[in-house]
Amino acid sequence: MRRPIQAVRPSLWSAATVAGLVGALVLRLFIDSVLQPLVPGDYPDSCEAWLAMTLFTLGFDQLFLCFAPFAFFVRLMPDQRAAAGLTVLFGVVLLGLRIESLGIQLSSVFITGLFVWRIAAGFLTLYFYLKGGPSLVWWCTLLMQLRHLVTLRVLE
Repeated sequence: MRRPIQAVRPSLWSAATVAGLVGALVLRLFIDSVLQPLVPGDYPDSCEAWLAMTLFTLGFDQLFLCFAPFAFFVRLMPDQRAAAGLTVLFGVVLLGLRIESLGIQLSSVFITGLFVWRIAAGFLTLYFYLKGGPSLVWWCTLLMQLRHLVTLRVLE
């Protein structure tokens, strides 16, 4: 099936903008507030660190958590829904490995929230990717990454 490289649909861009802003708020209020004191190295402490982390996230996180796994799974099976499910499952497994590697005790409610977040974000990312291409995913991700820059600006 042939699709345009860049889909310019205002409704999709509006949805990605809302998702990115809501995602940033959810991450800041419920996830960052718990994890930042426990793993401060995962959070930027300067504008330069924010830029480096954001560029890495845009360039590699989406590639290794969404684009490449989906391309792999969609070639294994013709059913796009199954490929999407396996792609999200891949992200959930990686999250589980990351939580285990931290070596810190987190509440089961918080861990459940992290898994729910990863599943929801994974399916939403795939939806944006399939409907609007990578630039739509990158836009949503950039908006979520801006939460760190706002925090840095407030602290400086």
